[in-house]
Amino acid sequence: MSVHLHMANTSVPGGTRLLGVDEYSETPGSILGGANFDLFTPVSLSTNNTLQTQYSAREQYDAISVDAAYYHIKFPLTFNGGDTTKWVTMHLAMYGQPFSESAAVTHAIANCGLSENDVTQSRYMDADLLSGMSFNRGDYLFCVKDSESDTCSTVDFQWLDTVTNTLTSTRPAQPKQSHWLANNAIECTGNENGSVDFNFGPFGLFAEIERNSQFKLWSDFSHAEYSNQWPSESHPFGDETLASDPAIAWIEPFYLYYFNTCPSGACSNEISQGSALDVTLSFETAQMVFIDGITESEATFETEIGVLLADVHTRTQWGFDQKSADNIVGYDVVDLSSMTVSAAFAVTGGTEPPANAIVYCQDLDPANADEDGCSEQQ
Repeated sequence: MSVHLHMANTSVPGGTRLLGVDEYSETPGSILGGANFDLFTPVSLSTNNTLQTQYSAREQYDAISVDAAYYHIKFPLTFNGGDTTKWVTMHLAMYGQPFSESAAVTHAIANCGLSENDVTQSRYMDADLLSGMSFNRGDYLFCVKDSESDTCSTVDFQWLDTVTNTLTSTRPAQPKQSHWLANNAIECTGNENGSVDFNFGPFGLFAEIERNSQFKLWSDFSHAEYSNQWPSESHPFGDETLASDPAIAWIEPFYLYYFNTCPSGACSNEISQGSALDVTLSFETAQMVFIDGITESEATFETEIGVLLADVHTRTQWGFDQKSADNIVGYDVVDLSSMTVSAAFAVTGGTEPPANAIVYCQDLDPANADEDGCSEQQ
């Protein structure tokens, strides 16, 4: 999982990493690092970032993206004149399964040096999201229940046949799909150690930062070669009194964060700084689901749920599909935003080194940054 900050009019993928890909993972060594999380349930993460490379730029951020492996969205649909309400769980993944038998793995064996023996490793065999089910990349799957409290098992998920607009437990010839996912192949890169990295393309959540919580955020190392302010110093803050303290003379470089509020683009004159950064992101999820070409009131008078599901999309993926259909190259992150996000930042610690996770990012050369080469700092 990865969270990036973006300016307006910038493309996806891209941006400044706020939350690292592999630093928080329930399944180390899996196809994708990360964890299941619910936007309605607070979750605490601790990881690295690449804000140091933004020291000189000091950009104002307008959007946030969250890389993900799949959407699993529950929402109500009211129809039949308002007499019927069903709870729908919509599943859309950025790769098909079984992953070990997918076109991505076949391509990796033929072109990227992946051996058939390696495919039996747990990172390939355990990559499936709905155990025991087979589906293609881009397939929309739906589970329909009578109440919000009802849970969905794998056998409850069905395809939508776009010819008949009916749900079916067998994959039809023309299922409802995200055409961008279905038509763009997963790429791979072989490594010298025989492992393979997959490039799934952009997929996830895109949220526009509420105008009253826009901000600038950057950082610098406390000292040593990658520091912008103290590159020749061997201890923190070479030109400050703190550096004379023998208790910290041995310490390795760590991040010093700078934060500036910019509500509606008007930045304040007060800049907070400190060695600890705490970020709270609150997503407005009401617009995640998009019904194309029909209003909510019009949907109420539909008599068949399948007809409604034919027009239901995740809003971000609908944006990708429309641009793909129109042969538009490049994806602006604000244009693809499916929700808004309120971002609250607390920069604390003054110029004191953090109590734990002291770091030295040896591989983080600003000219050639390795996003995963930096240890974590809380």
